Amino acid sequence: MAQPLVAFLAVQLSLSAFSRADYLFTATAQTGAGTFPSDVAQMANSLLLPYWFWGATCGTFSILVLLAGLWLFLRSAD
Repeated sequence: MAQPLVAFLAVQLSLSAFSRADYLFTATAQTGAGTFPSDVAQMANSLLLPYWFWGATCGTFSILVLLAGLWLFLRSAD
């Protein structure tokens, strides 16, 4: 019973993250304190590639982790 519950929670968390996927491709973030560089813009400032590259990298990594978790879950169900 615990494994399906954890899988359900993992899917809910991933859907929550992907509902805000547009943030991965935004150069600025609006906060209560004002407008600041987004997380991916901060990465771009430190690592020299454009913010949209880092957004795509983070999004792709998230999808790969979700698929790996799904594969492991289905493999253990056999």
